[in-house]
Amino acid sequence: MLSGLILTGVTAAGWMDYRSNRIPNWLVLSFALSAVIFHGLTGGWSGLGLSLGGLGLGLVVLFPLFVIRAMGAGDVKLLAALGAAVTYKNVLIILLVAAAIAGIMALMTVWRGSLLQVLFNVKAMVFATLSGDRETVREFSIDSEQSVGIPFGVSLALATWAFVIFNWSRL
Repeated sequence: MLSGLILTGVTAAGWMDYRSNRIPNWLVLSFALSAVIFHGLTGGWSGLGLSLGGLGLGLVVLFPLFVIRAMGAGDVKLLAALGAAVTYKNVLIILLVAAAIAGIMALMTVWRGSLLQVLFNVKAMVFATLSGDRETVREFSIDSEQSVGIPFGVSLALATWAFVIFNWSRL
């Protein structure tokens, strides 16, 4: 039952992120709330603690990327909801696999001919962040019209499917 909840939540979020570059609040909120309630009912206070710990860890890990506008709020909230479902013991496994998948997706984007532009953008973003140049950071952030985004919700969905299929859980 928990696997069905997890796969339904991340698949819907991944699909919406792919189609519209947005992950709706209602989806991540209902996913997180369902997961917390499930763990509370099935595991008591211990289960509730594991779930809330996963929610907090998922939120904290990606929040710095949101602050510098390298990642959207929906991605951060989705990882938090996913953390509530898989608990703090497993959320980092999924995050690492999702980061690898996102890296492969980025390489595929670069392979299509935009390598020099991507390298220039990364260099500009790093130097602007280090120097505090907010205007340049904004120019190359995910909000920019010229930025090429990788839908991280898709990466999280694929990583979660792998997590469930290969039973990497440490629950």
